[in-house]
Amino acid sequence: HAHATSYSAVAVTRFDVFYKADLYAILGDAAAIDGFRLLWREAGGHWRHHSDPVASERTFPLSARSDWRRSNVRAPDALIAFPYAYTRCFLASSRHEFFPVRNKSWPLGFMHNMVFGLMRALPFFSGKEGGGAAHHLPATASTPPHAALARSAAAATPPAGAAPPANAPIPPGLRWLVRGQFDSNPCRSTCMLNPVYDLLPRMEWVRASGICQSPSDFAYDEASDSLCCPSPNYCCPNSLASCAHPDAVLFDAISANVSRDAIAQLWPLTQGRPRRWLMTPRSMRYVAGVWRQAAADAEGAARVRTLSPFHARSLRAPPRLREAAAVLEQQAAATSEGGPCAAGASDRTPFCRG
Repeated sequence: HAHATSYSAVAVTRFDVFYKADLYAILGDAAAIDGFRLLWREAGGHWRHHSDPVASERTFPLSARSDWRRSNVRAPDALIAFPYAYTRCFLASSRHEFFPVRNKSWPLGFMHNMVFGLMRALPFFSGKEGGGAAHHLPATASTPPHAALARSAAAATPPAGAAPPANAPIPPGLRWLVRGQFDSNPCRSTCMLNPVYDLLPRMEWVRASGICQSPSDFAYDEASDSLCCPSPNYCCPNSLASCAHPDAVLFDAISANVSRDAIAQLWPLTQGRPRRWLMTPRSMRYVAGVWRQAAADAEGAARVRTLSPFHARSLRAPPRLREAAAVLEQQAAATSEGGPCAAGASDRTPFCRG
């Protein structure tokens, strides 16, 4: 019975994805999915942390010699959509990448590499960027770059049920739906956030803080042809390989109106090296103050025994909160006073680049 069932399209996704964007606006009607649909070009969120700064500078290049839109064919693995008839092709491509043939030079692969398998399986395969013309529109008051996200499917595909052009190849192959490069596994290293989804529960602190939850939070950068939204440990725009650059846009918890409860209860207290907090100095001082107040409140509640044992265990340890606050205060002072990671001071230092 299962083999007799047929569908218009298949969408492969992760079990921990929380979609903050309307998938119908991105993918369109299932019957209109006439080829493989990938969200964006895959780029690791740690790209600014390479020990060799040249590697970082080659992530978002736009030049005749080097262009990420031509060189990067890595696929994100959080959402892949394709016609139901291509299910066997997808499974075969994935199996080949996960379990390569013996005695070959390439190592064990991932779904990020599945495009190579698809290109071998479909000789007519050709990539189309950003769902057609929508993502090439210049930024104007009437057509802001983030508006293209919601229009990508409509611009890329004909209406459901419409007859295809007589000479059009069916299906057209691959289409990247969102302009730019993103990390499909955000907050695994840095929080290089995207306008489509978050991962829960890992990113509950991001969602509770309202960070980058709307497409309008993502600004278009013409120099890198990409969308970007700063987070507490990721700066914008992507055309800057260093967050120490004076033009880098840093996250500000005060302007973002992040609640004190979210900072005190959910924010991570540390950033593993070489990552660090990438916020404005006043934001770092604000977050440090929230943690110090949370430590004092926890100690006061413990002294008067106003908490049940369960709630007492759920509180963060005051020493850890104070230690985290001290680190943030030191980083804020170093940034404000022209320290080793102040803007423009150490662009070629991995710890300071972002």
